[in-house]
Amino acid sequence: TFTYEMETRKIAVGMEGLSLSVDTSGFSLAGGFLRENAEKETYSGFVRIQAGSYGIALYGAYEAKPYPSAFLFGMLKGTLGGPPCFLVTGMAAGFGYSRTLVVPSVEALEDFSLMAVVTGKKTADDMRKEADKEFPAKSGANWIAAGITANSFQMVDLAVLATVLVDQGFCLNLLGRADVVIPKGEEKPFAEVGLLIKLTIDPGSGLIPVEGVLTKDSYVFSKDCHISGGFAFY
Repeated sequence: TFTYEMETRKIAVGMEGLSLSVDTSGFSLAGGFLRENAEKETYSGFVRIQAGSYGIALYGAYEAKPYPSAFLFGMLKGTLGGPPCFLVTGMAAGFGYSRTLVVPSVEALEDFSLMAVVTGKKTADDMRKEADKEFPAKSGANWIAAGITANSFQMVDLAVLATVLVDQGFCLNLLGRADVVIPKGEEKPFAEVGLLIKLTIDPGSGLIPVEGVLTKDSYVFSKDCHISGGFAFY
């Protein structure tokens, strides 16, 4: 960006964005960061790296005003090994500095961007739309997150995400999703069932709730025959 003001005769130079692209045999890298808010000096963007059968997607943002805050979250996809009962297919990690973390109810968990990136329902780039709502800037608040995806006997797809928020206290959330397709690989399966689970340990509230609910797209026989239900333990 180049600005010249005739009245004050001041010249201002700044960077509106930065992009990078590399594509070679068996390796590719693409991404970029853009300045979204000049007043707050907000920069956000994503990077995708592909090396053979392994892919990494990273999304982050930095905000300088009214105080420095940032977050970064990434997902590594690829078969990482393990026994047939728990074959690891991906790992995720992230953190937030001077950012709080708003984890939704178990019913809305599949749309929570951190969980949706782990399960593959959203990409890291989709997090931009929800960033200010799900992890807004807050001085003194920090969080970390780690997740894993796995497959059990080629029948059940599993995703687990743990988050820890430190903000005038301590709060741990263990989030999970399990999906079963019967029979898997068929064009018209007999049934598709998804289960969402949320466990929260928040000493400040005095409660340790464990909740589970079937996803909205669960069905048997036909996609018009939805099944619903759940459980709760407090």
